[in-house]
Amino acid sequence: EFKKMTLLVPRAYSVVQLALVLCWGSSGIYGTEQLSAVELRKRGNEALSKGNKNLAINYFSKLIAVEPKNEANYWKRASAYMRFRNNAAALSDLDKALEIDPKMVKAYMNRAKLRMRTNGDCKGARGDYEKVLELKPNKKGIREKELPKPEQCS
Repeated sequence: EFKKMTLLVPRAYSVVQLALVLCWGSSGIYGTEQLSAVELRKRGNEALSKGNKNLAINYFSKLIAVEPKNEANYWKRASAYMRFRNNAAALSDLDKALEIDPKMVKAYMNRAKLRMRTNGDCKGARGDYEKVLELKPNKKGIREKELPKPEQCS
């Protein structure tokens, strides 16, 4: 009997990885098993802590499907994408997290680091760091270490 499968595939998957996912069967994260948001978050965090970025991204993608208005879910998936060096996807998720919660300091911090690392967007990074300082004036390390100087952003 054919069972319909729900599959969320990150852009970072290769054809071989996708084939493995499709052949895995109809149980587990790729199949019909329904997990609660709490369980998806737990499994995603566990996978990420063990270095299994693909599995973490899949759990966080399913979590976003269950809780699309929770900014922390986008931030967690962005963290997995960052470890995978999928910077475009990470930036997209951080933008979405900030769209939902414009006061999410962790998202501004990660986005600033990505902007500097990926495309040298010094002005964008500086703006993110300034927003962090606006939200958390006593945030350690930004003024001395991370905040790009205005002359660096010419």
